[in-house]
This record gives sequence, structure tokens and C-alpha cells, in this order.
Amino acid sequence: METIIFADDGERSLERSTAPIPDPGPREVQLEIKATGICGSDVGAWHRKSAYDFVETPRVPGHEYVGVISDLGEDIEYFDVGDRVVERPLRSCGVCNACRNGASHVCENLEITGFHFDGGFAPYSVVSVHSLHRVPDSLTHRQAAMAEPMAVAARATLHRTNLTTGDDVLVLGAGPMGAFSALIGDTLAANVTVGGLSRDKPRFAVLEDLGIRTVNLETTSTSECANEYADGGFDVVVDATGSTSALTDGIAAARPNGEAVVIGIPSGSLDIPTPDFVRQEQRVSGSYGATPADFERALEIMEGVPDELDAMSQSYEPDDVERAFRSFADGEVIKPILETSLLDY
Repeated sequence: METIIFADDGERSLERSTAPIPDPGPREVQLEIKATGICGSDVGAWHRKSAYDFVETPRVPGHEYVGVISDLGEDIEYFDVGDRVVERPLRSCGVCNACRNGASHVCENLEITGFHFDGGFAPYSVVSVHSLHRVPDSLTHRQAAMAEPMAVAARATLHRTNLTTGDDVLVLGAGPMGAFSALIGDTLAANVTVGGLSRDKPRFAVLEDLGIRTVNLETTSTSECANEYADGGFDVVVDATGSTSALTDGIAAARPNGEAVVIGIPSGSLDIPTPDFVRQEQRVSGSYGATPADFERALEIMEGVPDELDAMSQSYEPDDVERAFRSFADGEVIKPILETSLLDY
């Protein structure tokens, strides 16, 4: 079968390659992959950022995908050939302290599809049955390919904060994690403001068309946002930037007893203005990955916002994979989706 790989010829590149169609083992299924999303972490690995030095080449990337079960290994229950599914791409060891205490999504020995194992930039893949979630019939392949980032956003906004209807919410970052977090807040009838940079203008246009307020933080500070849109302080701040300075500014824009959740992974240390942070009883928490329950919640939410998912995404054919990566890296699209079904078998 034809695949797209990260190759390493001095600089990491995206190249066509071939591989055997994999056969499922016990408790595994073979998936015919229909569409695969491109994530910021994929771009980070492509750019050889230090956080992705562990990615060996050649590697078939892609951890956000939807597929149809095309073959079953031994001992399969609950799923059958023809079922349309998405994969929960975090693979845990099952024996570390986190796994033993119900937090396998933050396993101490975590491995991720598309980084440690070949992923969804291929016509077929083999996946453990334990990692599958059925896709509602109402979702298209393109929409369903966004289940993983939606699940990550759902965990951050609905599990790691006390977000509720009517809350004033500041989302930092207009990329997919910020956009999906804003969309979830909007479905709860929260008062959402998305802050980004000048380069996010195309993404701002999409969000504004969906009725979500956007602010250029190069010309307007987070404190000014708080005064104008949140009566002086936001109930919830969602940081999806990976920038410590943005997060520090976001915490400062939270109200007394407000909270911030961090999805983006910054490098370096966080500088929190400690006296205000303590005296105002503010809270900061991290959020990473997604649990099975987060995936189910995300798919439920997605059924209610198909038009919004279409507006936030753009499809690319395999021949345009590098353009898709560059468009994403340049902030021109929120979520590029690769039509992997067009790759040759």
C-alpha cells in the first residue's frame, strides 16, 4: 500500500513510500482509513522541534483519523467488519502508578500512534480493539476525523474546569485546540472570547462567522479583554498557545476564584504573580490527552455542530500534503484533513 512518511534526509521531509497491508493480531482490527487530521504535534515533528526528537524515521504519522473496520483478529467482541470508528491514540502500559489509579491517559510510559508507531497517513492500519470508539452515522468522514482533538478539548473544558452556562471564558490561541475549546464553550452558552495574533486573521474570520468573538492580543491586552468582555475578570481561561507569557497574562485576566487550564505545552517555567494568585484563590491545572469518556462526550457534542466542524476544517488530497502542513503552520486553516482514502492500496 502507498503511505506518506516522515523521512530524514538531513531535514525531515514528507515523502511517499510503500508498506505491506498489515494483518490484525489477537484483539486487533484492521481499519480502512478514510480521513486523517493534521495536528500541531505533527507539524512540530515535521519541523524537528526538540520535543519530538524521539520520533524515529521513517515513520507514518497521523493520530487523528477515522476508518472502517475491514478485518478482525481473534477474540473480538462488540465490533464487526463495516463498523466506522476512531482510535484513541494514547497507548498505556497498564502497570505504572498512573495506570493503576485510573489515569492511563497520563501513563508514565505513554506511547502515541503516529509517533511511536505508524499512524493514519496510510490506506490501512491495525489498532487494538480497546482503543476504538464508534462514530455516529450522522458525521461525515471529514467531521469524524476531528474526534481526537475535540476529545482533548472536551477534557480540558468540561473535566478540568468548572465551566458552565453563562461563564465568561477567555481562550488563548486560535488553532484547533483553541477553536474546539471555544466551540464547546459556545455550545454551553458561555460568553467566549478567543485571543490570538495577527497571523490568525483567517482563523478569526471562521470563528467570527460562527458568532464567536475574537481579539488580536498584539493590539489588545488580556486585561483590556477582561474589562471589556468579562466585568474585570474571566471565570475560565483556556490556554492553547504553548506560550508561558500568554499563560501568565491569561491567569492575570482571571477573576478572583477563577481558573485557568493549560492544553498547550510550553517550554520553560511559568511565572505566576504569586501574591495575587494566592489572595484571589485562583486555580491553574494542566490537561493532557483524553480518556474513553472524553471521546464519547466529544462525539456526542460533534453530532450537534456539523456545520461548525465543516467551517473549521479543510480537506486536502495526498498530493497536497506538504501544502496542508504549511497552511496549518502558517495559520491559514484551523484543521487540515488529509483524504487518505485516495492513497493507493
